[in-house]
Amino acid sequence: MVTTIAGLQKFHGMDAQQIADHLWLELFMVRNALNYYAAHKQYIDVCNELSSINHDQMVESPYGNWTRELLSRRESVT
Repeated sequence: MVTTIAGLQKFHGMDAQQIADHLWLELFMVRNALNYYAAHKQYIDVCNELSSINHDQMVESPYGNWTRELLSRRESVT
């Protein structure tokens, strides 16, 4: 996934070749994923935040301010 590849670069400081070796991918695949992430960073980051909402947060406040803010941010970048 693009998010996995971007996360390895962003949070683990890996370069494209290290990521390719780590994930058993071709270098061009990693570069394409990083280019895609760079072009769609804001949207992908918001989607990641939405997917990280845990079950308890959804049960406690399915339409709470935090969720509503993330959804509106996602809509603003589409």
